[in-house]
Amino acid sequence: MPRPSVFACVHNAWEQFRAHTTKALFSAKSYWDIRGLATTIRLYVAYEFVSEFKGWLRTARYHAIVTALAIAAIVGVLVYVKPFPPNTVYLATGQAGSSYRVLGEGLRTYFSSAGFDLNLVQTDGLTSGFNQLRSDASPTDASFVSAGMIKGSDHPDLVSLGSVQIAPIWLFIRGERIGSGDDLFAALAGKRVGIGLAGSAANQLFRRILELGKSAGAEPLVLVEEDNVTAADHLSARQLDAVFLIDGPASSIIRKLVTDRSLSLHDFTLADAYIARLPFLEKVVLPRGAFDIAPVSPARNITLLATTVTLLVEKRMHPALQWAFLLAVQDTLLRQGPSSFFRTEVFPRYTDLSVPLSDVAQEFYTSGAPAALRVLPLWAGTLVAHFWGLTLVVWLIALPILSRLALFRKYSSQHLLYGFFRSLRHLERSIPLTHSVADAEALVTKLDLLDSAVVETWVNKDSIRHIYSVRKTIESVRTLAVARLSSLKSISSDAEATV
Repeated sequence: MPRPSVFACVHNAWEQFRAHTTKALFSAKSYWDIRGLATTIRLYVAYEFVSEFKGWLRTARYHAIVTALAIAAIVGVLVYVKPFPPNTVYLATGQAGSSYRVLGEGLRTYFSSAGFDLNLVQTDGLTSGFNQLRSDASPTDASFVSAGMIKGSDHPDLVSLGSVQIAPIWLFIRGERIGSGDDLFAALAGKRVGIGLAGSAANQLFRRILELGKSAGAEPLVLVEEDNVTAADHLSARQLDAVFLIDGPASSIIRKLVTDRSLSLHDFTLADAYIARLPFLEKVVLPRGAFDIAPVSPARNITLLATTVTLLVEKRMHPALQWAFLLAVQDTLLRQGPSSFFRTEVFPRYTDLSVPLSDVAQEFYTSGAPAALRVLPLWAGTLVAHFWGLTLVVWLIALPILSRLALFRKYSSQHLLYGFFRSLRHLERSIPLTHSVADAEALVTKLDLLDSAVVETWVNKDSIRHIYSVRKTIESVRTLAVARLSSLKSISSDAEATV
């Protein structure tokens, strides 16, 4: 007999599968009609669910010590794992009007969509925000920090989530000519220069650059320490001759100063020399016509120094919140788009190596976000992605315990039933020892109460049939007790008649 073709075999298999599927669906439809489903649910809630709940409650009460130990173990695991992150996070964003504040607003939008509340903490600068991050008295959990301003080895309790944006160094000088040549300090000699608040990143960096380029006999600079908004206003009001800033193009202060035609922007022609001495700096080029095309401003390409801005967090920060920060930065920068002034940078990225990455950030830059974070809430996805090993161990421990719970319930039921039999045996032995009508009536009452207790007592499903055995036995003993009561009443009546 010739063998059927491959096509025929596949066709027959498909027809069989379709037939079985149709039959199964038809049967399911016939069984799970609306009325039948509602009845099934009602009966389940009325009997099965309530019975199960009472059963577990009774089992938990009976095994009080085991229950207490199990609850303590679960609480201990939850305290160790911390599956639920706090709902509120505090991020230091620096001064008002800065690009860091603009980025923080975007992060807050993402956090809100993820179910978290991100509070933006305005500080006197990034250094001030970093100091708040270090302080135990401050609620700040994260802060933007300029690259090169700190050493990670000095702060082992902090970790990096990577660089989030590039921050050019802007030196605006009052004058018509854009660019100031090689000698920066010749252009600034004797001038009043705003360099940011004391301790700020701009203040610290300017002083380091000043030490590198200071020449003997040069006329000293007048350094003015004030916040960026005030310095920009004073520059516009001619109370300052120059302002040194570190900020991104999204800053409202930068956008205000670049439109001021009375100001020129210093061209760092010695950028490579500065970078060789301050390796955390980068070189960026502000293209010709970036500010305006008619008239062209700047009239030629301007070389600027730049640094990157790193997002630091507490090492103990919950992994779900770290993922929220990384995904929020990625999402916000995609929505805002690249800067129109400089070359396109891919952020977030790990640029400032002075602070080690967190484990979460390391995974993010190595393999991206886990798939669980795309389909689950952040806390649940983090629990699956980061604690799956611990979850597996807990499950392997819990599985045999769960398999034993049925035995616990069965043991509890049997113990209750044995208790009823013991009580019944004691009452049965009391029948021949009863010598008065009152005692016999009390004995019958006890048997009735015992029967009521049996009816109201929960037992495991496997032991339900034994309930009827107990009640049947109680009825048998009650018959003997009633007979004893009738006998005592008869004796009592005969005695009264004789008297």
